[in-house]
Amino acid sequence: MKFKKDYDVKIIFVVIIVIFLSTQVLYSLPSSTETLRPPIGKLGQMDVFLKTRTYSYPAGEFDIRVSNPNNNYYKTSEGGISIGLSMLHRLLYPAKEDYPNIIVAPQGEWVGKDGANLMQIYFAIACNYFIHKRNGLDNPKTKIVCRADQVERIVEYLKSGNPYDLPNIAGYSAELMRRFQLEAIYLADRAMIGGELQMATPYPDMVEFETFSSTSKEATIGNAAIQDKGDGTFLIKEDGKEKAILDGRNMKELDLQFIGVKPISNIPDFGVTFLGTSSGMDANGLSVSETIWAGNFHILIDPGTSALSALKALGLSPKNMTYLVVTHMHEDHVAGALAYLQWCKDNDHPINLIIEPGIYELFKEQAKQILNTDLNKVYDISAILLKFYEKITLGEGDNKVTIEAIPGFHGTPVMMGRYTYKGKTISHSSDTTFDPTRFEAILRNDIPLPIRHDLLEHAKIGQDETIFDKSRVTELNEWLFKPNSSGNRPSIVIYEGGTAAPSGENTTNHTTPSDLQKLPEDLQRTIWVNHTAQLPKLQEGNKFIFNQAIPMSTLAVNFEGSLLADVTTRLSGIRGHRADL
Repeated sequence: MKFKKDYDVKIIFVVIIVIFLSTQVLYSLPSSTETLRPPIGKLGQMDVFLKTRTYSYPAGEFDIRVSNPNNNYYKTSEGGISIGLSMLHRLLYPAKEDYPNIIVAPQGEWVGKDGANLMQIYFAIACNYFIHKRNGLDNPKTKIVCRADQVERIVEYLKSGNPYDLPNIAGYSAELMRRFQLEAIYLADRAMIGGELQMATPYPDMVEFETFSSTSKEATIGNAAIQDKGDGTFLIKEDGKEKAILDGRNMKELDLQFIGVKPISNIPDFGVTFLGTSSGMDANGLSVSETIWAGNFHILIDPGTSALSALKALGLSPKNMTYLVVTHMHEDHVAGALAYLQWCKDNDHPINLIIEPGIYELFKEQAKQILNTDLNKVYDISAILLKFYEKITLGEGDNKVTIEAIPGFHGTPVMMGRYTYKGKTISHSSDTTFDPTRFEAILRNDIPLPIRHDLLEHAKIGQDETIFDKSRVTELNEWLFKPNSSGNRPSIVIYEGGTAAPSGENTTNHTTPSDLQKLPEDLQRTIWVNHTAQLPKLQEGNKFIFNQAIPMSTLAVNFEGSLLADVTTRLSGIRGHRADL
């Protein structure tokens, strides 16, 4: 009898526990009027799509691991959807079916706490338009989903990112401004539009806007729907079913890790470190950027979106940098600029900028759209304005560095530069077109009909008016290589020449390696080609005389000189490798 009583007590105790736990579960369930909110980034058992990719850099001796720390991507039958976009998504999603072609504009500022621009969308649009031909369409447009009041802001951002006109802040002559305009239109991006080859701009030619409904807060693209939750998150639906919640809050730049790269062992008195050597569209590259070392002056040129990660991988900090140079406004050259400025600000390091006055106006306009306020309200910038065809001097005496600039030939305002220190010079082409075949055609006024059509429509060019004259051809052919005031030719010429087109068949606004082969051999030996992850293969028995720029490697100018040529030394940085070149 006692056993039975104990047994009954145990049963009663268990029943009480069960009732208690059941009550807690019931109280934890949502009420009938409450929407079940799954964890950010997941609904049900949805797997997180690829967030990390590792690959070997084609021209380097190291691997790259790129990771997305944000829950801002989901793949649907209509294509990849991304809240905002980093250019580094090109490295993470190289396949055309995975790369985002639907971009949702985040609310508020388009910049993370790390300074990253969360709307680096110009090159995403170009990738979708020129490279990723989806669903059998010849010219797929990127879908931009946003609130109605965001459209104008996005359009202004796109205009400043690929300008054809240079604001004349520097007071150039009307004749020079006219030449700038004609050159930009001549080399503008073109695509088949309405069955004709025409000058293409991001808006309206490459994008379509879808705005959220004022009532449902949804935007629909085919079978996919995106709902603005109002708190910086977005619900993704497909075929009417809820699939994922993407988070547009507190986003960061994608993370880059350099595997096999060691910190730079010593900084040369005069030399260059290549941080990235490819184009923004390369799925296996790092967009172009380099640092020129000249005595006490360390000059970062064109901070692409991977530049800051590369500097950190080499063990460098803001105290190692003295000046930032922005040569032009294409995103692969400027997408990392705000992150660099924030890096300096976080470390109480002065921000010194060298830039052409009109390009600076374009830079400030784009930054205003990203920050949603004026650039100079966020960052304390000291700007040295370097006009085309003029020069500036940094320092004095033996530590003096002279920088001179002329306009490149690229389809947008761009600055080519020469940096001279202790009688030696390093030249930097930035993006420019060296193409003797086209130069000869321009001098003959032999302009292809689609280009002439654009010139007539956008610049009202006369039949006898030429793009430029013989003096401009001479300048483009010789300026990077001419002797300095000490009589020395440049020791290193950094030439952005990655287009793989055969000589005479180039229609892009870049230089081809095959055209660089037309230069005299002694000049070719000074050239280090970037803007390509890998030079094209040549037929057997033929080889390039010039050099391939290797990311995360350093060249040092030899001041002792040589009767034949300067000797440059590849310093440690990649797996401790050292080689005399």
